[in-house]
Parts: sequence; structure tokens; C-alpha cells
Amino acid sequence: MQYGAGTETDGDCNSGYELQRGAALRDLAGRSHIDEISEFVDVCITCRRTGGDIGSLIGKASEIITQNIELMREKNVLLSQKRLESRLLALMPPVVILLINMSSSDYLFLMYTTLEGRLIMTISLLCTAGAFFFGVSS
Repeated sequence: MQYGAGTETDGDCNSGYELQRGAALRDLAGRSHIDEISEFVDVCITCRRTGGDIGSLIGKASEIITQNIELMREKNVLLSQKRLESRLLALMPPVVILLINMSSSDYLFLMYTTLEGRLIMTISLLCTAGAFFFGVSS
């Protein structure tokens, strides 16, 4: 019996190798839990079966994954900027009140001595604290 190109056993060995490679790729996709890798594996296996250009497939997949990574980075930067802005905005009212108290305490005298002033300051404090905790938690 002769083994080599064109024999029946050669086709069986190659198809077994292809099945093993496909199973390994599917295992990689399953363990990674990343949608792009799962889609790449599906396209790669289909490309192998149909005889497509795997080089251009890898190049295109690389571009898509790079774009997704850049988008995720931009999203994270924007979210961190918004968190910092919300914290700064929540801290501004107490800072302004502290500066007014230090520069001219008579200006806020009514806010601390009358019932209406205390009520307004308490509501303002609660709103500021709520905005701060909302900004920190999101």
C-alpha cells in the first residue's frame, strides 16, 4: 500500500487534521468569551472549508479588533472624564460657601440663624451630597 498525495488515506489524514484544528479553534473561542474571537473562528473555519483567502481574512479581522479596542479605550477615557467632572461639580458648592464665609461671614448670617435659612442650607446640603454620591456610584 502506498501513502502520499492523492491516496485515500492522505485525504483522511488531512480531514482529521482540519477537524482537530477546527476543534482547537472552537475551544479557544469558547474559553475566551470574546465575541470577536468567536466570530473570527467561525469565519476562519468557513474560509478553510471553502478555500477562501485566509491572509486577507486575518488582516481584516485584525483591523476590526484594533478598532474595537480603540473604541473601548475612548469610551473608558470619556467615562473617567465625566466621573471627574461630576465629582468636581459636586464639591463646588461647599467650596463656594466656605470662601464666602471666610471673606464676609455677614453675607450668610441669615442662612445660619433663621429657620428658613437653615432649611434652605439643609436641603442644599442634601442635594449636594446626593449629587456627589450619584456621581461616585455611576
